[in-house]
Amino acid sequence: MLMALLELEGISKSYAAEHVLISGSGCDGAVPGDRRIVLRDVGLALAQGGAVGIVGESGAGKSTLAQIVAGLIHPDSGVISVDGVKTVPSRDLRSWSQRVQMVWQDAAGSLDPRMKLGRSIAEPLRIHRNPGEEESRKVRRLMEEVELGEELLGRYPHELSGGQVQRAVIARALAMNPEVLVLDEPASALDARVKRRVIELLKRLRSERGKAQLIITHDIGLASELAAELVILKAGEIVEEGATASILEHPQHPFTLELIDSIPRLPGQRPM
Repeated sequence: MLMALLELEGISKSYAAEHVLISGSGCDGAVPGDRRIVLRDVGLALAQGGAVGIVGESGAGKSTLAQIVAGLIHPDSGVISVDGVKTVPSRDLRSWSQRVQMVWQDAAGSLDPRMKLGRSIAEPLRIHRNPGEEESRKVRRLMEEVELGEELLGRYPHELSGGQVQRAVIARALAMNPEVLVLDEPASALDARVKRRVIELLKRLRSERGKAQLIITHDIGLASELAAELVILKAGEIVEEGATASILEHPQHPFTLELIDSIPRLPGQRPM
Protein backbone atom coordinates (compact mmCIF):
# COMPACT_ATOMS: atom_id res chain seq x y z
CA MET A 1 0.00 0.00 0.00
CA LEU A 2 1.35 3.44 -0.94
CA MET A 3 2.24 5.82 1.88
CA ALA A 4 -0.14 8.74 2.18
CA LEU A 5 1.20 11.99 0.76
CA LEU A 6 -1.64 13.95 2.33
CA GLU A 7 -3.66 12.74 5.32
CA LEU A 8 -6.58 14.31 7.16
CA GLU A 9 -7.73 13.07 10.56
CA GLY A 10 -10.75 14.21 12.58
CA ILE A 11 -11.37 17.39 10.57
CA SER A 12 -14.34 19.35 11.93
CA LYS A 13 -15.65 22.81 11.07
CA SER A 14 -18.65 24.88 12.13
CA TYR A 15 -19.88 28.39 11.40
CA ALA A 16 -21.95 30.86 13.37
CA ALA A 17 -25.58 30.99 12.24
CA GLU A 18 -25.12 34.59 11.07
CA HIS A 19 -22.38 33.45 8.69
CA VAL A 20 -24.53 30.65 7.38
CA LEU A 21 -27.44 32.97 6.65
CA ILE A 22 -25.26 35.50 4.86
CA SER A 23 -23.55 32.81 2.78
CA GLY A 24 -26.91 31.70 1.39
CA SER A 25 -26.34 28.05 2.18
CA GLY A 26 -30.04 27.39 2.67
CA CYS A 27 -30.20 27.35 6.47
CA ASP A 28 -33.14 29.75 6.75
CA GLY A 29 -34.47 30.12 10.26
CA ALA A 30 -31.16 29.59 12.03
CA VAL A 31 -31.05 31.35 15.40
CA PRO A 32 -28.29 33.99 15.78
CA GLY A 33 -25.63 32.67 18.16
CA ASP A 34 -26.17 29.07 17.13
CA ARG A 35 -23.51 27.24 15.19
CA ARG A 36 -23.98 24.97 12.21
CA ILE A 37 -21.65 22.00 11.93
CA VAL A 38 -20.37 21.83 8.36
CA LEU A 39 -17.85 19.00 8.81
CA ARG A 40 -17.70 16.45 11.60
CA ASP A 41 -14.69 14.16 12.17
CA VAL A 42 -13.73 13.80 8.49
CA GLY A 43 -10.62 11.87 7.51
CA LEU A 44 -9.01 10.71 4.27
CA ALA A 45 -5.67 9.68 2.84
CA LEU A 46 -4.32 10.69 -0.57
CA ALA A 47 -1.30 8.85 -1.99
CA GLN A 48 1.33 10.33 -4.29
CA GLY A 49 -0.15 10.21 -7.79
CA GLY A 50 -3.46 8.92 -6.43
CA ALA A 51 -6.99 10.30 -6.67
CA VAL A 52 -9.79 10.46 -4.11
CA GLY A 53 -13.32 11.55 -4.98
CA ILE A 54 -15.28 13.52 -2.37
CA VAL A 55 -18.93 13.08 -3.36
CA GLY A 56 -22.04 14.62 -1.84
CA GLU A 57 -25.03 16.82 -2.46
CA SER A 58 -25.06 20.61 -2.14
CA GLY A 59 -24.43 21.62 1.46
CA ALA A 60 -22.62 18.39 2.36
CA GLY A 61 -19.42 20.27 3.26
CA LYS A 62 -17.42 19.33 0.15
CA SER A 63 -16.25 22.84 -0.74
CA THR A 64 -15.40 23.65 2.88
CA LEU A 65 -13.23 20.52 2.99
CA ALA A 66 -11.57 21.56 -0.28
CA GLN A 67 -10.72 24.99 1.11
CA ILE A 68 -9.32 23.47 4.31
CA VAL A 69 -7.03 21.25 2.23
CA ALA A 70 -6.02 24.29 0.15
CA GLY A 71 -5.17 26.19 3.35
CA LEU A 72 -7.82 28.86 2.83
CA ILE A 73 -9.87 27.87 5.89
CA HIS A 74 -8.60 26.72 9.29
CA PRO A 75 -10.52 23.75 10.77
CA ASP A 76 -11.91 23.90 14.29
CA SER A 77 -10.18 20.61 15.08
CA GLY A 78 -8.31 17.80 13.41
CA VAL A 79 -4.89 17.11 11.98
CA ILE A 80 -3.43 17.57 8.49
CA SER A 81 -0.22 15.70 7.69
CA VAL A 82 2.08 15.69 4.67
CA ASP A 83 4.52 12.81 4.30
CA GLY A 84 3.66 11.88 7.87
CA VAL A 85 4.50 15.33 9.27
CA LYS A 86 1.72 17.36 10.91
CA THR A 87 1.21 20.80 9.40
CA VAL A 88 -1.11 23.82 9.53
CA PRO A 89 -1.55 24.95 5.91
CA SER A 90 -3.38 28.19 6.73
CA ARG A 91 -0.42 29.47 8.78
CA ASP A 92 1.99 29.42 5.85
CA LEU A 93 -0.23 29.74 2.79
CA ARG A 94 2.62 30.95 0.57
CA SER A 95 4.63 27.76 1.07
CA TRP A 96 1.55 25.52 1.08
CA SER A 97 0.35 26.86 -2.26
CA GLN A 98 3.54 25.55 -3.85
CA ARG A 99 2.53 22.03 -2.79
CA VAL A 100 -1.26 22.21 -3.11
CA GLN A 101 -3.18 24.14 -5.76
CA MET A 102 -6.95 24.54 -6.05
CA VAL A 103 -8.94 24.68 -9.28
CA TRP A 104 -12.16 26.48 -8.46
CA GLN A 105 -15.65 25.46 -9.55
CA ASP A 106 -16.20 28.92 -11.06
CA ALA A 107 -13.21 28.72 -13.40
CA ALA A 108 -14.01 31.96 -15.25
CA GLY A 109 -14.56 33.81 -11.97
CA SER A 110 -11.12 32.77 -10.75
CA LEU A 111 -9.46 34.64 -13.63
CA ASP A 112 -9.04 38.43 -13.59
CA PRO A 113 -11.25 39.67 -16.46
CA ARG A 114 -8.83 42.57 -17.06
CA MET A 115 -5.85 40.26 -17.49
CA LYS A 116 -4.91 38.43 -20.69
CA LEU A 117 -4.54 34.67 -20.39
CA GLY A 118 -0.75 34.60 -20.72
CA ARG A 119 -0.34 37.00 -17.80
CA SER A 120 -2.87 35.05 -15.68
CA ILE A 121 -0.99 31.77 -16.13
CA ALA A 122 2.34 33.46 -15.39
CA GLU A 123 1.02 35.24 -12.27
CA PRO A 124 1.91 32.44 -9.77
CA LEU A 125 5.47 32.38 -11.11
CA ARG A 126 5.81 36.12 -10.51
CA ILE A 127 4.25 36.02 -7.04
CA HIS A 128 6.56 33.25 -5.89
CA ARG A 129 9.53 34.42 -7.97
CA ASN A 130 9.95 30.87 -9.15
CA PRO A 131 13.47 30.38 -10.56
CA GLY A 132 14.35 28.19 -13.48
CA GLU A 133 12.79 28.04 -16.91
CA GLU A 134 12.24 31.37 -18.65
CA GLU A 135 8.71 32.58 -17.96
CA SER A 136 7.26 32.86 -21.46
CA ARG A 137 8.68 29.47 -22.44
CA LYS A 138 7.17 27.84 -19.36
CA VAL A 139 3.78 29.43 -20.04
CA ARG A 140 3.82 28.10 -23.60
CA ARG A 141 4.76 24.64 -22.30
CA LEU A 142 1.88 24.72 -19.83
CA MET A 143 -0.51 25.70 -22.63
CA GLU A 144 0.70 22.76 -24.69
CA GLU A 145 0.28 20.44 -21.72
CA VAL A 146 -3.42 21.32 -21.35
CA GLU A 147 -3.91 21.23 -25.13
CA LEU A 148 -4.45 24.95 -25.71
CA GLY A 149 -2.95 26.91 -28.61
CA GLU A 150 -0.46 29.73 -28.06
CA GLU A 151 -2.78 32.10 -29.93
CA LEU A 152 -5.05 32.15 -26.85
CA LEU A 153 -2.37 33.74 -24.65
CA GLY A 154 -3.33 37.21 -25.87
CA ARG A 155 -7.05 36.78 -25.21
CA TYR A 156 -9.16 37.80 -22.24
CA PRO A 157 -11.24 35.25 -20.28
CA HIS A 158 -14.53 36.35 -21.86
CA GLU A 159 -13.07 35.51 -25.28
CA LEU A 160 -12.58 31.84 -24.36
CA SER A 161 -15.01 28.93 -24.39
CA GLY A 162 -15.95 27.13 -21.17
CA GLY A 163 -13.61 24.25 -21.94
CA GLN A 164 -10.74 26.57 -22.76
CA VAL A 165 -11.21 28.45 -19.49
CA GLN A 166 -11.28 25.20 -17.51
CA ARG A 167 -8.03 24.01 -19.06
CA ALA A 168 -6.46 27.45 -18.63
CA VAL A 169 -7.04 27.46 -14.87
CA ILE A 170 -5.60 23.94 -14.68
CA ALA A 171 -2.52 25.26 -16.52
CA ARG A 172 -2.21 28.09 -14.01
CA ALA A 173 -2.52 25.63 -11.12
CA LEU A 174 0.29 23.55 -12.65
CA ALA A 175 2.62 26.54 -12.93
CA MET A 176 4.02 25.97 -9.42
CA ASN A 177 4.41 22.23 -10.08
CA PRO A 178 2.28 21.26 -7.05
CA GLU A 179 2.08 17.75 -5.67
CA VAL A 180 -1.71 17.93 -5.17
CA LEU A 181 -4.51 19.41 -7.27
CA VAL A 182 -7.80 20.10 -5.50
CA LEU A 183 -10.49 20.16 -8.20
CA ASP A 184 -13.88 21.60 -7.19
CA GLU A 185 -16.52 20.37 -9.67
CA PRO A 186 -13.99 20.26 -12.53
CA ALA A 187 -16.53 19.47 -15.26
CA SER A 188 -19.94 20.53 -13.93
CA ALA A 189 -20.53 23.40 -16.39
CA LEU A 190 -19.24 21.67 -19.52
CA ASP A 191 -21.07 19.85 -22.31
CA ALA A 192 -20.46 16.13 -22.79
CA ARG A 193 -17.74 16.44 -25.45
CA VAL A 194 -15.72 19.07 -23.59
CA LYS A 195 -16.24 17.24 -20.29
CA ARG A 196 -14.67 14.15 -21.83
CA ARG A 197 -11.59 16.13 -22.89
CA VAL A 198 -11.15 17.54 -19.38
CA ILE A 199 -11.51 14.07 -17.85
CA GLU A 200 -8.85 12.67 -20.19
CA LEU A 201 -6.56 15.62 -19.39
CA LEU A 202 -6.84 15.00 -15.65
CA LYS A 203 -6.15 11.30 -16.12
CA ARG A 204 -3.06 12.11 -18.16
CA LEU A 205 -1.75 14.60 -15.59
CA ARG A 206 -1.95 11.90 -12.96
CA SER A 207 -0.40 9.12 -15.02
CA GLU A 208 2.35 11.17 -16.69
CA ARG A 209 3.18 13.75 -14.02
CA GLY A 210 2.09 11.91 -10.87
CA LYS A 211 -0.18 14.72 -9.71
CA ALA A 212 -2.35 13.57 -6.80
CA GLN A 213 -5.94 14.76 -7.19
CA LEU A 214 -8.76 15.44 -4.78
CA ILE A 215 -11.96 15.49 -6.84
CA ILE A 216 -14.81 17.47 -5.25
CA THR A 217 -18.15 16.77 -6.94
CA HIS A 218 -21.83 15.95 -6.60
CA ASP A 219 -21.47 13.60 -9.58
CA ILE A 220 -20.49 10.10 -8.46
CA GLY A 221 -20.23 9.08 -12.12
CA LEU A 222 -17.49 11.67 -12.71
CA ALA A 223 -15.74 10.75 -9.47
CA SER A 224 -15.79 7.08 -10.37
CA GLU A 225 -14.01 7.82 -13.67
CA LEU A 226 -11.26 9.83 -12.03
CA ALA A 227 -10.74 8.33 -8.58
CA ALA A 228 -9.81 4.89 -7.29
CA GLU A 229 -11.18 5.78 -3.83
CA LEU A 230 -14.45 7.49 -2.89
CA VAL A 231 -15.53 9.35 0.24
CA ILE A 232 -19.30 9.90 0.44
CA LEU A 233 -20.31 12.97 2.47
CA LYS A 234 -23.79 13.72 3.77
CA ALA A 235 -24.52 16.69 6.04
CA GLY A 236 -20.83 17.03 6.85
CA GLU A 237 -20.20 13.42 7.84
CA ILE A 238 -18.68 10.47 6.02
CA VAL A 239 -21.38 7.86 5.47
CA GLU A 240 -19.31 5.55 3.27
CA GLU A 241 -15.75 5.31 1.97
CA GLY A 242 -13.60 2.80 0.17
CA ALA A 243 -12.50 1.54 -3.23
CA THR A 244 -14.57 2.99 -6.06
CA ALA A 245 -15.37 -0.37 -7.66
CA SER A 246 -16.52 -1.83 -4.36
CA ILE A 247 -18.79 1.12 -3.56
CA LEU A 248 -20.37 1.13 -7.01
CA GLU A 249 -20.99 -2.61 -6.97
CA HIS A 250 -22.01 -2.98 -3.32
CA PRO A 251 -23.15 0.37 -1.84
CA GLN A 252 -23.76 0.08 1.89
CA HIS A 253 -25.56 3.35 2.65
CA PRO A 254 -28.95 4.41 1.24
CA PHE A 255 -27.56 7.82 0.29
CA THR A 256 -24.79 6.20 -1.76
CA LEU A 257 -27.42 4.19 -3.58
CA GLU A 258 -29.32 7.41 -4.33
CA LEU A 259 -26.19 8.93 -5.83
CA ILE A 260 -25.57 5.87 -7.99
CA ASP A 261 -29.21 5.83 -9.16
CA SER A 262 -28.84 9.47 -10.23
CA ILE A 263 -26.14 8.66 -12.81
CA PRO A 264 -27.59 9.32 -16.31
CA ARG A 265 -27.99 6.19 -18.41
CA LEU A 266 -29.04 5.42 -21.94
CA PRO A 267 -32.47 3.76 -22.41
CA GLY A 268 -32.19 0.08 -21.58
CA GLN A 269 -28.75 0.49 -19.95
CA ARG A 270 -28.34 -1.51 -16.76
CA PRO A 271 -27.45 0.28 -13.50
CA MET A 272 -23.76 0.37 -12.57
